[in-house]
Amino acid sequence: MKQQIKTCAASTALQAHHILYQDLNPLQTLHGGHLMALVDNVASISALRFANTAVMTATVDHFEFKQAFQVGQIVTVQTYVSGAGNRSLEIFAKVIGEDALSGERYLGATAFLTFVALDKQAVLPTLRPENREEKLVCAAYEQRRAANLKAQQESSELAQQLDLSVK
Repeated sequence: MKQQIKTCAASTALQAHHILYQDLNPLQTLHGGHLMALVDNVASISALRFANTAVMTATVDHFEFKQAFQVGQIVTVQTYVSGAGNRSLEIFAKVIGEDALSGERYLGATAFLTFVALDKQAVLPTLRPENREEKLVCAAYEQRRAANLKAQQESSELAQQLDLSVK
């Protein structure tokens, strides 16, 4: 069976949300945990579109808050696959803030998440970036993957040494 090729665009998912008072933290900006949940949700759609098999979040590899989001603004989460291995795939997320009245936009956050295919027999497509941004983001995938695998090993070693008693 010939391995399928998919573009980053084929995996793109996009969701926009109006920031309301119930979404705020004590500093009166969008709660970081709420934003992380939005990103994970949208990223899962990109992962499903690319893999066409059941997937789950394995790690949030990097999440950078760049600028706060205020009540009344619009937050748009855009995600797409930025790298794929045998069973794992990396999703890139960019979060754009928008002043609803002026239309001015800014980059509020970026993130990389790793998802894994639950079916051990799944064969993930080959990824083909097309535009300038996709090529830029995808170009460093192997470096990020190597760093993530190293961090995963270190985390596993630490986990084996943790005291699980509740004190």
